[in-house]
Amino acid sequence: MNKVGRNMMKHRKEVVTVLISFAMIVVSACGRAEYGSYSLDEGYSTDADESAFAGGKSGDRDSRETTTTTPVSPPASEPSGGSSEPIPMSAVRVGDFSGTFYGTQTLKDEANNLNVANVMVPNGWQAFVTVDWSNQSKVNPILAAFTIASPDQNLVIAGFSSQNFIWNYQIMTWGATAGTKVQQYGDDEVIRSQRETSMAYRTAEEFVPIYLGKRGLSMELLEKRDIDPATYNAFAGNVENAYNEGMKLTEELYSVATNMTVEPQGWTATMLDARYKGNINGETIYLDVLSAGDGINVVLHDATVDYYQTTWENCYICYMAAPTQELLDENREVFETVFANSYFHEDFIKLKAAWGAELNEIVTKNNLELLEEITAYWVEQHLKSEVAQQTQVDPNSKWTEVIKETDTYTTEDGGSFSASIMADGVYQNGDDFYVAPAGDTDYPQGWTELKKRGN
Repeated sequence: MNKVGRNMMKHRKEVVTVLISFAMIVVSACGRAEYGSYSLDEGYSTDADESAFAGGKSGDRDSRETTTTTPVSPPASEPSGGSSEPIPMSAVRVGDFSGTFYGTQTLKDEANNLNVANVMVPNGWQAFVTVDWSNQSKVNPILAAFTIASPDQNLVIAGFSSQNFIWNYQIMTWGATAGTKVQQYGDDEVIRSQRETSMAYRTAEEFVPIYLGKRGLSMELLEKRDIDPATYNAFAGNVENAYNEGMKLTEELYSVATNMTVEPQGWTATMLDARYKGNINGETIYLDVLSAGDGINVVLHDATVDYYQTTWENCYICYMAAPTQELLDENREVFETVFANSYFHEDFIKLKAAWGAELNEIVTKNNLELLEEITAYWVEQHLKSEVAQQTQVDPNSKWTEVIKETDTYTTEDGGSFSASIMADGVYQNGDDFYVAPAGDTDYPQGWTELKKRGN
């Protein structure tokens, strides 16, 4: 190899190293930014996207996070012929097929024995999960994220659970004037006090560069893809329903607990499917990003003052990153398949609900000494709590869909699997799937051909 070739290889290796490092920085930093706020109410969360794909612990006494790595073993041996039994994934010769194999993995916080996310992982890729127990928001007390990396580490897909924020202009201004600790988050002043996260409202498009920018990535928007109107309307309908139900509850709570009245001011719903050029540590990477957000506005009236308040949520951020745009284009279907078939585990959602309810009670009593150390036993007991048991989770619900060119197939157990409309078919054997590209009629022996819904 000549000198130019060696220099090009060295530069490519440096870009790949930066790419992987950035992904792990973002995952490990999930929820650790110095932000937090005062508490006027319990906040707002639709949870519309939690059981579709992505952390906080007690007080400032024990702020920590845990990470789990799950490798996906490559196939080993030759498939056996002449049998009607399905060939196990370990015996499939992947190179004989032109499509992509995937396996379902449940990613756990091993230290605390908590199932966090079910992720669809391409064969041969490695999967990681990080849980941050230091967020302490009453609405969203635990944050989580996953990363999966290709065997050559040229591609990284990462996803982050929802984040909730509240903003009341008058209270924020008074708090800063009174000397409350102020931290910078993007261009906004964020105030930490009573276990809430305060930041002025941001759309999905506005929030993504702020969030990733705080992790050291400067971003330039290259392209925005259109969101299918039917897709947006479905998401907006969920937000509107949550808004209507939430307003009824909020009005009841304020009428009982305070002298204030609540005047609804409307809701917002935003979605994003975009490509960015990024720069981190002087190296260029490219990202395809999917995200969605919602918010509600109210006016709180008391005898002398009107408080204008917004509670809002970034439902998720999921991105695929690579050193070149060509790699993103070539692997777009992989990104869409991972995104459409990954979701947070019901144990993670139930624990958030139980921990949030307990945290709200602790804050209301103004007795932070009641905060306990997070352990596997603590997790087990909270999953048995009444709040956790009453939290309803649809086991088949996925991320809010921003990808319009997908078909849904019915899995062997009656669940769902989404694949590109260009796929010739989807085949399943237990937790493993094969997506055949257009024109490919070959598939592993004995695997079940899934039926496309609507046919």
